Amino acid sequence: MKKICKINFFEIIFVLFLIACIAIGIFIRSSYYFHPHHFFSDELFLIINISSCNYFQLFLPLSYSQVCPPLLMCIFKAIYSVFGLNEYALTFVQYFCSILCLFSFVYLESLVFKNRFAILLGTFVFAINPEILYYSYVLKQYQIDLFSTILLLIIAIFL
Repeated sequence: MKKICKINFFEIIFVLFLIACIAIGIFIRSSYYFHPHHFFSDELFLIINISSCNYFQLFLPLSYSQVCPPLLMCIFKAIYSVFGLNEYALTFVQYFCSILCLFSFVYLESLVFKNRFAILLGTFVFAINPEILYYSYVLKQYQIDLFSTILLLIIAIFL
């Protein structure tokens, strides 16, 4: 007897729309990342701290009223040491975390919501949210904070 594989049409449509939402989010983030932009004053103050301080000094209070996690400053310092003052290299961590946020947010939604429409709507809103998009290419720690928060929420669900 032959087994007949039933393909759920709505499941296929859901997966295609979910992939489209993620692709839109990646496309928008990539277009912002690869579009040349200039550093803002607070980013320049952070770069001054990165360039003028050694690794130990990055754990002390920063100049110009800047605040950033010390380990992230060390990552920025290492990137700066290798690539120099390169906008793409310095903001790559935020860009990469913003893409990871898309996938981890979809996973978080699948744990929290059972309604497929809620997952699609949440993913689409997350993918095109202007605040999240803005911090995906700015030399600040907020995108990494968002990724950490999503991961902590996923861990909290399993505890």
